[in-house]
Amino acid sequence: MSLLQLAVLSPPLPADVVPPFVLYTVAAHVGDRWIRATAVGAGLLACVLGPLRWYASEGDPRTAAWLSVALAVFLGVLWLLGDLVRAREGTLLRLREANEALARDREQRDQLVAQRERLAVARDVHDVVAHSLSVVVVQADGASYAAAHAERWTRDEAAAALAAIGRTARGALAETRRVVGVLREHEPSEPTPGLADIDRLVEAVRAAGVPVSATLPPLEPDGVPAEVQLAAYRVVQEGLTNVLKHAGVDASGEVLVERVPGGLMVTVADDGLGGSAPVVDGPGSGLAGLRERFAATGGHLVAGP
Repeated sequence: MSLLQLAVLSPPLPADVVPPFVLYTVAAHVGDRWIRATAVGAGLLACVLGPLRWYASEGDPRTAAWLSVALAVFLGVLWLLGDLVRAREGTLLRLREANEALARDREQRDQLVAQRERLAVARDVHDVVAHSLSVVVVQADGASYAAAHAERWTRDEAAAALAAIGRTARGALAETRRVVGVLREHEPSEPTPGLADIDRLVEAVRAAGVPVSATLPPLEPDGVPAEVQLAAYRVVQEGLTNVLKHAGVDASGEVLVERVPGGLMVTVADDGLGGSAPVVDGPGSGLAGLRERFAATGGHLVAGP
């Protein structure tokens, strides 16, 4: 259109203010390099042809030259301003994309943290419930059998069995309350079980009728991280639970906790051969949970007959 104007009309028109704004718009909002190059070329061509048409034909080439330079500088300033606007928009777009990526990463991290917390709570609840209910079942079955088949079933024996069931149930409730308290931000929770609490596990199994020998040398618990102490406590808990459930009649257990270079070694064993009617409660996940717990503390688990 501008070329047609130059060919037909000699003087400039008010509409000639439009091409500079077109050049600014291309600089600010168009990313295609060929369109940008075409716009720059057309602008420079207009800076030359316009003044030549307006003044050189009238015998004033000096004015035409100065006007060409002035128009070129003006268009150059407009182009630079448009290019700065485009660069700023590009920076804002990249920042927006980076913020969205960070938000997605934060959400994924939160989901992973929540998943790890759920797994940790599931492991703790499993360990507490499996051990405590195993002791309760053994005590209740033993008391039931004795009441039905023993020649004499004294009140003291019944009271002892019920007291063992009560102690075990209360301990399970306390540990479950501690696990759930971890999930509540403002609710104080009880201390995490550690090496000092292993004696209580051993005594509970002994009270259930399974003789257990325990070797627990002084270990200076303050020098052992809390998560390692908890892992040691849980492996003793799971091992004694399996002794109760699977070792069979007349089996005895053994617990050994000792210092080794770089950490602790915890051994739980029994001399049983399995029973004809073990406590059946479906496939368990105790060993899998222990392996996850040990992997998180840099240890490993060995389990077998």
